[in-house]
Amino acid sequence: MKTIDTDLQHFIKEILHRVHGDSETLYAVIDDIKSEFNSRQKSKFQIGDIVNIVEVQKNNTKKTTGVIRKINLKTADVRVLQGTDVYRVPFAMLEI
Repeated sequence: MKTIDTDLQHFIKEILHRVHGDSETLYAVIDDIKSEFNSRQKSKFQIGDIVNIVEVQKNNTKKTTGVIRKINLKTADVRVLQGTDVYRVPFAMLEI
């Protein structure tokens, strides 16, 4: 489950308060919330940032260091420092 910061939680509560059960307005609100969440996720990272790619496995966690080459909507292209490989990694697997 994704964690949402307190500003975004307040934003969601305020919008849902405005909806008052109207389904068309609700779908518009859901789209606004998705775009707001994606923009906040994306804004944490910049091209050139050194990040860890975190792979959670059954009994341990593997961290690989890399540099962000390109930022997409939900993923980032990361070049691993120990080689020339570039991976498309979801933001949920990255940490600064």
